[in-house]
Amino acid sequence: MAKYKSRKRKQSMAPLFWGVGGAIVVLAVVATLLSTDEGTVYGDVTVRGAGLPTFDATVVDGAVGLALPEIEGVDFEGDPVVITNDGRPKLLLNLAHW
Repeated sequence: MAKYKSRKRKQSMAPLFWGVGGAIVVLAVVATLLSTDEGTVYGDVTVRGAGLPTFDATVVDGAVGLALPEIEGVDFEGDPVVITNDGRPKLLLNLAHW
């Protein structure tokens, strides 16, 4: 009597990856469509102080060592935010979505 070995067929993982990838795309599209534009989400910003000198790459940056202008505005909840020259170092990061 001959013995037959059972051969397990390896299944491809590609359908699983395509399904997960497709679900992520669908969720991203739905999240984008359901997001609302509530209009202006920022308030007026006031800057007091001297402006920066025009940048010239051929010479030492004239803005190095200048005092930080005072910046006043509001955060997303409407609370006041003030950035002042209090002697501590500051790092301001400006981002854009385009």
